[in-house]
Amino acid sequence: MVRLYSVRGGAAHVGAVRPPRRDYNPLMEAAKRLPGAAWSARLIAGWAVGMLLTACTSIPPAPVALEPPVVAAPPPAPPPPPREPLPDAFESKDFILAIAGADDTVESLATRYLGTPGLAWMITDYGARRPLSAGQRVVIPRRQWNPAGVTPAGFQVVPVLAYATGPTLGRRGVPGAPQFAEHMRYLKSAGYNPIRLSDFIAFLQHRRQLPQRSVLITFDDVQRDFLNTAYPVLRELGFPAVVFVVTATVASRPGGPSLTWTELRDLARNGIDTQAQPRTRDLRRGAGESATAYSRRMQQELEPPVELLRRHLPRLPDGLETLVYSGGRWSDDVTRYARQYGYGAAFGLSGEPNPAFVGIFQISRTSIPLDAALEDFKRALVTFYEQPIGPGGVEVGPHWSQPIGNDASRRDVAAPHREWSAMLEQRGLLREARDECLMAAAIDSEDASAAARCAALGERIASEETRLVTEGAALARAGNPAARGPLLAALALNPGSFAAFEALVSAPGPGRFLRHTVGSRDTAVSLADLYYGDRTRAELIEQANGLTPGAPLTPGQMLRIPEIQGVPFLRPDR
Repeated sequence: MVRLYSVRGGAAHVGAVRPPRRDYNPLMEAAKRLPGAAWSARLIAGWAVGMLLTACTSIPPAPVALEPPVVAAPPPAPPPPPREPLPDAFESKDFILAIAGADDTVESLATRYLGTPGLAWMITDYGARRPLSAGQRVVIPRRQWNPAGVTPAGFQVVPVLAYATGPTLGRRGVPGAPQFAEHMRYLKSAGYNPIRLSDFIAFLQHRRQLPQRSVLITFDDVQRDFLNTAYPVLRELGFPAVVFVVTATVASRPGGPSLTWTELRDLARNGIDTQAQPRTRDLRRGAGESATAYSRRMQQELEPPVELLRRHLPRLPDGLETLVYSGGRWSDDVTRYARQYGYGAAFGLSGEPNPAFVGIFQISRTSIPLDAALEDFKRALVTFYEQPIGPGGVEVGPHWSQPIGNDASRRDVAAPHREWSAMLEQRGLLREARDECLMAAAIDSEDASAAARCAALGERIASEETRLVTEGAALARAGNPAARGPLLAALALNPGSFAAFEALVSAPGPGRFLRHTVGSRDTAVSLADLYYGDRTRAELIEQANGLTPGAPLTPGQMLRIPEIQGVPFLRPDR
């Protein structure tokens, strides 16, 4: 109960006032007293005002901190599978691409993958750089890749060194021995490869690839002094060689100036092959010599040596006997008789190194005195003729020097080879592009496009090779020296092309010339005597230079001295 005080007429009255009902709303009560629609409108308006007042006067509740909904954490993702470690080598039927270890050498890789350290040259010739470093990629060909030695930059040649020994040297107290040892040790230190006669003949038959910087060492007029001068040095260095002997003078007992068959057999067991040298100094048919007399002389000169060699000495692996032309002189008749009596090859003395496609009865040698100065000896060691062939040369393999990291994938390792292949193809070097493609396919076997691309390159090579061989063979049949161009290009494109090789062997050569600066006393006759030892050859010099026969020469004039087939130049140093 609440007491209220009111004032009426100035006096205060106290009365008891009943508190309003809890549901009492004065606005509603007032509205009820209004009639009809007015009541309804007032009712709605009052309700709105009341809601507004309530909203304005009510105190909002204190904010409540809400806990975030609890969501179960996803299970951890499984770790990626470990990358498959790269193998030590990727292999195909054509190549092995090895990743060098810290202790690897070219010789250890050759032993591991090719079966012998003696084939280390295949790895270095293909582009491996010594010394190897850990992670270095090393391409190892599984087979010979260039038996002809022809590349877009030129072709390989093999110098045949011709030393003369004999009794004259023995009587002089072997003064050439120190210089000869210096020659041989230079070959060793400079990385040259003395080869066996059988390997050289196989090279000339397109059956075997030779190491770069190969040389063949030969000796004429070999007698007992050879055992004291040259042989100790050859044996020390492990160098093979060829000795030419007059078989009719081989002694039956030791002690004399000539070697015995027993001594020659001992030499053969140590890499020294014995071959035939005629007794006479000139096998060509002499002036006034009848055909019958010449035939009898050739039979006496050439038939017995073959029989004696076969009876007393082991034969070469290819079963060939070879002949050295006395003094380097030969003719078509000489080669015909040499074939008839069983020889498979013959050596002249024209002073040039030999490409694989030299005529096998026209092998050239370079005369080297045993006491030649080292600088003179070095000039004879030409092992490559630079000559742009096809689209031109290119350095292959700079990407091989990049080491392969531990986290590299197969695709990473194959990528440089794919890129290099594309670049080589753009330059027209189809063979090299295909080799790089084959390497990439061997590394990344999951690259489905690689095999198709390699096959397409192979088809292009075959088509272009056929075109070049057809063109070159037609020129060769016509006797045109220009035949060498397309045939060499075919071998650069496919060094294994026997059709191109065979056509090139029979193709006419461009001819060889020496150059001579005319002196004040020179005449065509004196030059013929100087270079050929035959004054009657003056006409050849005049014809080669467009000179009027017998006309005087002008001092300082440059003349070409043409080579005569089978007649070595007497002054090859000029």
